[in-house]
Amino acid sequence: MLDTHHTLLLIGALSGALAVLIGGMRAHVLHRRLSPDRLAMLDVGSRYQLVHAIAILIAVMLAGGGGEGRDPALLIAAGWGFVIGILLFPCVLYAYAFTGHRALLRMSMLGGAVFVAAWVTLGASVIVV
Repeated sequence: MLDTHHTLLLIGALSGALAVLIGGMRAHVLHRRLSPDRLAMLDVGSRYQLVHAIAILIAVMLAGGGGEGRDPALLIAAGWGFVIGILLFPCVLYAYAFTGHRALLRMSMLGGAVFVAAWVTLGASVIVV
């Protein structure tokens, strides 16, 4: 069974791979099948997912000993926040891009708020020691 650090490392790595895969599919396959606004959602989603996959990896690596003077619990919380944000922002954009259901986009605002909270938590890990 994986511990929290290894779980977050795995999620971050797989999330990064998925972001690259979605971006590649958008560029080489889906550009012929989806409307420009839906393709734009794939672009935004893959970009945000890749950035936050890297943020997950950074948070967990800092929590694992590379971040002297930082609160490891806050770093792990930030990592999980980035995971939740990915589920609620890029994944919602992908769902819209593939289905065309605009109502899904309302959930993306929550994902953005979770991303902001995760970044603030990451920053707070330096202050709260």
